[in-house]
Amino acid sequence: MSWSPSSRQSEVRKEGGEAFREQNGTIELTVLDFWQWANSNLLDNAARGILVEFLVAHALERIDLPRREWGAFDVKTESGLKIEVKSASYAQSWPQERPSKIVFNIAPRKSAWDAEPNDWESFDRPRRPADFYVFCLLCQLDDPDPNPLDLAQWCFYILERGSCKTTRAFGVSSDPSGMNWCNCLGLCA
Repeated sequence: MSWSPSSRQSEVRKEGGEAFREQNGTIELTVLDFWQWANSNLLDNAARGILVEFLVAHALERIDLPRREWGAFDVKTESGLKIEVKSASYAQSWPQERPSKIVFNIAPRKSAWDAEPNDWESFDRPRRPADFYVFCLLCQLDDPDPNPLDLAQWCFYILERGSCKTTRAFGVSSDPSGMNWCNCLGLCA
């Protein structure tokens, strides 16, 4: 038996109506039911991270295939640029006494998984596999219950790998207005 099928289930974009099956046929449970159960809380760290990867992929017109988990980068443009997407929010899905401190980790890595050959790539010196970073901040500082679906509540900052130099983390003060932020649609500009 081969573990490398020519048509992988993971690369098939689901519609939502696909039904789960048992020995006796399908049951009244669909992929959409799973999605609603697993990802309805878009303020949750994991779901919010996937949401902003989707928004960036959409802005770059790269949502033709499902996302790949654990890649060295999150989105590859049609021209081959590798984009790493980072997410943060002042408000979390759990009770807080104060807004969260915003820090994006961009430390160089000693290895990275490359989805194309399906293999780990090791580096002699730590490096950053992405060409660009897109920092996505749900920036409603005065709202403990923001709406991740309201794109007006997001701030996006784009940083080229060459600008990082020795920086291991990128922090944002409680007032991001002094930074060069743009809206999601501005990513294509």
